[in-house]
Amino acid sequence: MRSYQLSSNHALGFVFILLLITSSVFAQKWVPVKQINKELNSKLRLAQRLERQGQIEKAIEVYKYIVDKKPDNYSYYNRYANLLFKSNDFDKLNHVINRFLEYHPDNENAVVDLGELYYVRGDTSLAFNYWSESLERFHHSVSFYRVLFNGMIAHQLYDKAENLINHAREYHHKNDLFSLEMAGYYMIRGEYISSAREYLLYARTNPKNYKIASRQILRFPSEENIFIGIDSLINNEINESGSKPYLHRLRGDILFKFKRYDDAASEVFYVEALSGNKGKEILDFAKDLLQEGEYEKSEKLYTEILQRSEFQKIAPKALLGLANAAEKSVINRQSISPLTYFFPGNLFFNTDFVQSVDVSEQHLQKAFSIYDSLIITLPRSTYSAEALYRLAELRFRVTRDFDGALKLYRKAYEVSRDRNLRNNCKIRIGEVALAKGDPIAASKIFTGEVRKREGTDIEKSLKVRALLSEYLSGEIDSVIASQNDILGLLGVKNPLFNDVFEFMNFLDENYTKTNQEGKEAFKDFVKGELLVRQNKLSEAGEIYKFVLLNYPDVPVASATRFRLSQIQLQFGKMEEAEKTIEPILDIGELFADEVSFMMAEIAHYRDNNIDKASHWYELILERYPYSLYTDLARKRLREFQKNANLKKES
Repeated sequence: MRSYQLSSNHALGFVFILLLITSSVFAQKWVPVKQINKELNSKLRLAQRLERQGQIEKAIEVYKYIVDKKPDNYSYYNRYANLLFKSNDFDKLNHVINRFLEYHPDNENAVVDLGELYYVRGDTSLAFNYWSESLERFHHSVSFYRVLFNGMIAHQLYDKAENLINHAREYHHKNDLFSLEMAGYYMIRGEYISSAREYLLYARTNPKNYKIASRQILRFPSEENIFIGIDSLINNEINESGSKPYLHRLRGDILFKFKRYDDAASEVFYVEALSGNKGKEILDFAKDLLQEGEYEKSEKLYTEILQRSEFQKIAPKALLGLANAAEKSVINRQSISPLTYFFPGNLFFNTDFVQSVDVSEQHLQKAFSIYDSLIITLPRSTYSAEALYRLAELRFRVTRDFDGALKLYRKAYEVSRDRNLRNNCKIRIGEVALAKGDPIAASKIFTGEVRKREGTDIEKSLKVRALLSEYLSGEIDSVIASQNDILGLLGVKNPLFNDVFEFMNFLDENYTKTNQEGKEAFKDFVKGELLVRQNKLSEAGEIYKFVLLNYPDVPVASATRFRLSQIQLQFGKMEEAEKTIEPILDIGELFADEVSFMMAEIAHYRDNNIDKASHWYELILERYPYSLYTDLARKRLREFQKNANLKKES
């Protein structure tokens, strides 16, 4: 019995010792899978960073470590193989590809890689034989054709790649197989007619996706021979396939791109006829003409729509479009305005007023008449709401009838059910108060609306305009105190963020960092800005003169000179403007290149004074070589020289 107990104890002890040893061994060698993956992903990021930095040899070492750890992982293998290809390290590449194929013998990408290795190593016959055998092995799968095609393109085997696609089409009895890939391939090579032919093949099989073909063809160069070839292809397709809507849409798109607008309109009318004359296509086409600046053609088309009985259902929309075209044809002919050069496009410094437009102009009166007609004939409708808003815009921006505009904005707000239009009305109601010279009332309007609209999509726009109102009322310290909150609310992606940021920098340089005299001068400058908001330019000019006379050395003096010169230019006083900006140019301070560019463009585009414009463009090149305007100034001078040479030759 004693003997048995001893042997049992020895056995138990042996087992215990064995457990201790094995647990120790496993504790040292076994690592959780998650930990391994974490390490490899970390190494992968390191390898990619080294590769981007151009440290290729070090990147290869790290990739090798990763792939050796997980040789069956395609993502790791692919990155490593690509880098080895670039480095022409054929021995390592051969080992890596073949090892991966041991794990995944049917991986099409790796099979193509092995053929590529043979090819780049100089074994051309072996490469093509191997690819040919692989095609048979993969039973001519479409996916293998695609991978092999891309591999051949990568090595500029263009003829072989084209033959491969032809072979695939014959084998699978599908003439449009890989049409999208071939279209892109021909496009890259500049073979635009062949590319268009392939895009048409794709559109034939995928008529719902015809816009893919249209969008790509529209990227072709605008050359006459290309247009003739493409138009011929589309006409042949129409003759062979019949009058299908997508083909006429496609032809309409191409004709529009190459500025054959009348023919394009005919195609769109044909599409409408085939689709039940719903009107959407032709209205979109008329709007596209408007966006292209083809105002007269757009007006003509809207008029034709109104004359056709089949489009009576869309007559109100066509009327709105006609009025809009008439309005834009006038407004876009306005003289170039000097006032736009002071912080261009910034809400805090620019107004929406249209300058130098004859209010009695026939087209403008037509717009007024149409809007009035819609308001009377279709009261309390979507169309009348939009007409009210457009009419209010004309009153506000063109005739500056602020009281009349205010009534119309309020009426449009009451009638409309469109959220965006109602939001625009609310914003404009506050802006009318600013235009009337009452920033305190504007501030109350905007802040009152902010409380009602908290958390909505209009809140940010309202808060920024409330800030503008505070600024124009002279509450500069209050504006500065709230700047961080406003910027935080907007976020960098908001379109108004840059406006506020630019404005805050302006305040910092011209108000915050100056002495008491500078602050007083700045507040007078703001009074001038409020007058500009009212379009009272003469009065604003007097304020700016007062600032320059009494505070010639304060920081805001440069901005004041800039503003005064703009008003002088607005009234055609070029020589006075030149004298006003002399101090800015002499010491090359802030705004020097901006005012020079303004002087150049006003002389160039408004006054058609090429000699004067050349003087200012040349001055930019001489004095401000690092300005953002330098390249443009150089381009304009070249154009002047080219035109002068053409005149001499003629």
